[in-house]
Amino acid sequence: MPDSTTALLQFAVADARTYLFVLTRSAVPRPSPSVRAQAPSYLLNAYVIDIGRSRLAERIAKFQELIGQKNVAFQQSARELHDMLLAPAAAQLTGKTNWLIVPDDSLWRLPFGALQATENRYLVEDRALAYASSLTALAEMMKPHSPVPMRRTSRGMANEMARTASDSALLAFGNPVIGRQISERLMRLDDPGNLDPSPEAETEAKSLERLFAGSKSFVGAQASEELAKRESGKFRMIHFAAPARLNDASPLYSHITLTQSEENNNEDGLLEVWEVMKLDLKAELITLSASELARARTSSGDGFAGVSWALFVAGCPTLALSQWKVDAPSTTELMLDFYRNLTRGGLEAAASRRSRNAQDALTGIGAARALQKAILKQLASERYRHPFYWAGFKVIGNGG
Repeated sequence: MPDSTTALLQFAVADARTYLFVLTRSAVPRPSPSVRAQAPSYLLNAYVIDIGRSRLAERIAKFQELIGQKNVAFQQSARELHDMLLAPAAAQLTGKTNWLIVPDDSLWRLPFGALQATENRYLVEDRALAYASSLTALAEMMKPHSPVPMRRTSRGMANEMARTASDSALLAFGNPVIGRQISERLMRLDDPGNLDPSPEAETEAKSLERLFAGSKSFVGAQASEELAKRESGKFRMIHFAAPARLNDASPLYSHITLTQSEENNNEDGLLEVWEVMKLDLKAELITLSASELARARTSSGDGFAGVSWALFVAGCPTLALSQWKVDAPSTTELMLDFYRNLTRGGLEAAASRRSRNAQDALTGIGAARALQKAILKQLASERYRHPFYWAGFKVIGNGG
């Protein structure tokens, strides 16, 4: 538990009931000549929620449907789900602005940030939300590793945002060319997802490249699986503005759809999770900005957990992704603000020479705060205020 502003929420969904376990830490006075150093105290409470697996899944599916339709009726559902799942722990969660959530079952599909304690006030407006697949995974991902030194790329306020963590800051892929062979293979699936070309995804990838010195973007025919495997070990941040499918039923076959190289018949254009596990990554963050959850009869959350664990095994502790695809300029704006916020915090932390804080700024809670700030900017826009545009994005991995 990093500090007294953080709360750990773990859910367990059973057939008849749902359980919420909340762990918080008390604030500790700073030691002084008159005040001795004190060890922090912890509070762990369990809350019983009177809803079982099937009914909860139905409520969450309905909530998602209303958001997907941009239906204003979602607000009532947002308040009802908040009151049912989070209100029982309201007293313990008061003042806790950073939440580490370990969902279970269909709760993985719930966009917590879109819940409302009061009308027109979203949870994300007051809380930075990070997720983990389990406490074991969280403990492993929180083990520190040495952060890469950081530097500014230019002088002057006009270029203040052009910052980088290393000579190879960010690698971005966007709008791959999905050939007939890949399309036919994916169309044989029950739920292939949206495979239409996306010029906006191409704009997104190119815009991110311009944001950082030492970055590269590959779009269209260049956004190939072969190149992704060859280049991904050289960069600190990797961004895929390409169709990705998270599969609860077969998590190791969740995939990112990329261009199939004409020169390499060994690559089929689908970068699957089992292949990701074999990569040697140096990245601290990987983002899937155009990912979608495959439809499933049951919602185990294994699609989220599988991708997160595969990236961790390959060397990357933190994943940012979307639950549904938003092919609109809002996604490009959200991602640009996300990375600006993320790297600004990393530079400030590194400048303070506190490596622990620098590490936090570029992973876990630091990434959740960066995403929260980007979402708050969209909430200030009447055009993109509806949760359809932002609620599907979440950060999974190292809690900071």
